[in-house]
Amino acid sequence: MTDYIKEEDTLNDGRKKLNNAIKAFNETVVEGDSSVEAAQARVDKDGKTYETLKSRLDSEQEDTEENINEFRDDVTTQLADIAIFIERITIEEGTEW
Repeated sequence: MTDYIKEEDTLNDGRKKLNNAIKAFNETVVEGDSSVEAAQARVDKDGKTYETLKSRLDSEQEDTEENINEFRDDVTTQLADIAIFIERITIEEGTEW
């Protein structure tokens, strides 16, 4: 049985108790109540197995968000470069857009 976090516990004691409770919960889900489908879903396309399906989803979401941010930064840089290019052409040709 997991100990409850008490008001007088130190931060580290509370953290340990919480981590133990989370670990116990994850083990119950993985070992006791997981379906075959959920167990299969813990393995990604490259064969990497995650402790829980949630950890796999969290990891893949983080990777996706990083990729989106990098792509956004690249597009922003390219748009700035295009704006500078258009400004130079406008100045050189004396035309306005």
